[in-house]
Amino acid sequence: MQIFTADNILDEMKIKLLRTEKDYNQALSRLGEIFHAPVDSKEGDEAEILTILIEKYENKHFPIDAPVPSRLLNLEWSKRK
Repeated sequence: MQIFTADNILDEMKIKLLRTEKDYNQALSRLGEIFHAPVDSKEGDEAEILTILIEKYENKHFPIDAPVPSRLLNLEWSKRK
């Protein structure tokens, strides 16, 4: 039985924290390659981990403010006119 440690998982999957735009772009590229991997496979696990890392990077570097309700209402009303 193989015991998984952070070191051997990261080495095998070539996963690291996304600290730079280059890291982010490489992660997106890799995710594109393995996106349709079966969920219960090594590549499926890698895709899930990459998704979490990419989401964390995007939330930090490309934050999206919550919509202002009055602006949403105005937009809807303007569409109806």
